[in-house]
Amino acid sequence: MLTQERANMITDFINSDEDRAVKLMELAPAEAVKQMNTFGKDFTVEEIVEYGELARAQGFGAGEIDAAELDNVAGGCASATWQATPKISVTVW
Repeated sequence: MLTQERANMITDFINSDEDRAVKLMELAPAEAVKQMNTFGKDFTVEEIVEYGELARAQGFGAGEIDAAELDNVAGGCASATWQATPKISVTVW
């Protein structure tokens, strides 16, 4: 379960480098975690997925859906994807 402290750590990491954040958002959660952890972080896939879900629920990353998301909707697949927006702030409920 993602804590507010861990969410803040992810937020700080994402907001510290916009270019890196954009590249991370293009990756699957597992690959994003691998990349983030090369910077000495210890995030888990579960934390990143939950963070992304909270970010989306709070309006970050809202807008048009991309082709992959459209395929999931059209195919009825329920899979979580990690996408957020640089300069994000997430509150854990």
